[in-house]
Amino acid sequence: MVFQGTVQYANILLSHWGSDNYGWTKKENGNPTDPQLILVINNVIQEYGNSKFITAKATLCFMKKNNYTYVYNSSKKYYYLYCILAAVILIAIILMMKTFFSFSKSAAAKTYMKMLKAVIRTKLSFFDTTPQGRIINRLVKDTDSVDFTFSRFFIVMTMMLISIVGMIISICALSWPCVFVIVPSIIIYMLLFSRFRSITPQLKRLESNSRSIVFSLCQEVIDNLTTIRAYNVQQNFRDSFRARAFDNVNIQYYSNSISKWMSFRMTLMGAAMAFLIVFVAMIIAPFSPSIAQYAGLIVIYGYNIQNQMIVTIEMITNTEQEMPAIERMVEYQQLEDESVDIAPKVNVPKVENNQGIAIENLVMKYRPELQPALNGVSIKINPKEHVAIVGRTGSGKSSLAITLFQLYKPESGFNIQIGDEQLQSLNLYEARRKIAIIPQEPYLFSGTLRQQLCEFTRNKAEGIPTTGLERIPDEKIWSLLEVVQLAEYVKQQPGGLDCLIVGNGDNFSSGQRQLVCVVRALLRDSQIVILDEATAYVDHETDQIIQKIVKEYLKDKIVLSIAHRLDTVLGMDKVLVMDQGKVAEFGTKEDLMKINDGIFKELIQKAGIIIETE
Repeated sequence: MVFQGTVQYANILLSHWGSDNYGWTKKENGNPTDPQLILVINNVIQEYGNSKFITAKATLCFMKKNNYTYVYNSSKKYYYLYCILAAVILIAIILMMKTFFSFSKSAAAKTYMKMLKAVIRTKLSFFDTTPQGRIINRLVKDTDSVDFTFSRFFIVMTMMLISIVGMIISICALSWPCVFVIVPSIIIYMLLFSRFRSITPQLKRLESNSRSIVFSLCQEVIDNLTTIRAYNVQQNFRDSFRARAFDNVNIQYYSNSISKWMSFRMTLMGAAMAFLIVFVAMIIAPFSPSIAQYAGLIVIYGYNIQNQMIVTIEMITNTEQEMPAIERMVEYQQLEDESVDIAPKVNVPKVENNQGIAIENLVMKYRPELQPALNGVSIKINPKEHVAIVGRTGSGKSSLAITLFQLYKPESGFNIQIGDEQLQSLNLYEARRKIAIIPQEPYLFSGTLRQQLCEFTRNKAEGIPTTGLERIPDEKIWSLLEVVQLAEYVKQQPGGLDCLIVGNGDNFSSGQRQLVCVVRALLRDSQIVILDEATAYVDHETDQIIQKIVKEYLKDKIVLSIAHRLDTVLGMDKVLVMDQGKVAEFGTKEDLMKINDGIFKELIQKAGIIIETE
């Protein structure tokens, strides 16, 4: 407001400057006084008549005849005043821009970090139901819109609106009849704009959704490129991509067409308004002596208003089109939190299980509208017991492991107790530290090998709190690498334990990545270790290494092995057979083989494995 007020005052000052610094003066007597000029003009009117043109021409002749001259007054007060105003305008612009962009940068950073934190900490079901392309679109395109596009449009829109208001006030103050032109023009502008803005936000949302679909398809193709080439269906995906890309381009075309439609009508309306303002100023000029002094300023303002009105409407439209990006980011900020750092208030009776696992009537659904993945599971696992979990596809094997990590909240019956502690009474971070997993598909984070294996080192490198963590000695890491037969390979890498792991461990083979995950689980020293089909994609030699580690180094731990290869159950103490989310059979393998028509017995016989029974 200070900036715009100063600009308007400076423009009016220029009009005063031009009129005050030129005038008639008598060469020998100095400037004539106002009464002298009035007397001269009256004499001219009496002598030559009252016609305006004749009077003006006669005044000029009379002034020259009586030794008057039209000269420039070199008073410097306007110079000084205008320099001061220019300095004020410059300072106001600098302060305004600095304040706005500082605020914009801070707000955008807070919005992004809050959204990112919400996405990272939300429930896993969100990632099962939300396409990856949509998440990428939020984290990349929408963030770019908020950081740059929205900020730029908003500051231009704000400056244009203030400038237009300032010029309208100035025109009305200098020539009040122009109000009858400006007010109807603004009403027509608003009617056109309201019709325009009823369509553009919907088009923007459609464009964003169609772009997310394109991103999702690209991600799917990248993730499954080998399979696509193996089945020779590249052309199908090309056609699908082309169709989705065309949909996105068509929506952009319609959006641009509507913008051109609006711009054309705004230009016509602005030209008409500028013409009417000038026309009104010309009509009332003879009746208002001050109009002649400010006529040039009024004409310029009339022309500028129509130009800036077009820009303002465009900026308002663009700002509104970018608003859905903020809405979507705010929507992601409100994702349901896992409450990792908060211990839930529960009152579950403790079970005397002597540091084992007790699960009672466990019911779990992946989503409320789906059937239970686990339905009434009740088992008790003794300390140091190794249990193989087997069953057909979809029987609930992995669902049980997921529930132990509390990735999905059970409907009821969740009771895991280790010693005197119940996992469900701890916050999720502490509860999950008591369980380690060796996954089916090994994943390594970017960084050094030491950071993969030592949580203290990784958290310290990434600036994450290391409370409750200890640095693992190199000797312990090397000893376990010797056990999994990776020590020689690591020693050959530049930096040894500090060798870089890139792109999910692409510089390691699949089997080596799995062995690194095994070492990571051993160093974690958790009381429960889950093997989620850990040997499904490794060779026989690596399988034997993992089985040896389970027997020798995890003999004091509770081990739950989700078995893909049935021969791996032979070394387990007990076998848990899952079927349709329920416990079908549970006991030693010898006892289960005695059950006629038992599921485990059927699976073993089909696999051609012989298990001796007493």
